[in-house]
Amino acid sequence: MTWNPQYRETVTVVDVLETGACPDGVSAWIERNGRIIAGPTEQYARKSEYIAKAANADGYGYGYGYGYGNGYGNGDGNGDGYGYG
Repeated sequence: MTWNPQYRETVTVVDVLETGACPDGVSAWIERNGRIIAGPTEQYARKSEYIAKAANADGYGYGYGYGYGNGYGNGDGNGDGYGYG
């Protein structure tokens, strides 16, 4: 079995607690931030390392790509093309 963590669009208090954040710290964060208990990752991930970790948004990534394309068109601004990448 392989472990394949997926990015979470939304993070909850339970997610953060499951990553190892202490209940007192989580409670204090909730009080300081308008009693928010769940929210969009992109809005909160930079505010807490535990939120980023809970969202699986605390790592590094890289990728490689290759692509090309070509096409044809006529003089009135219309054209078609294809490619892959």
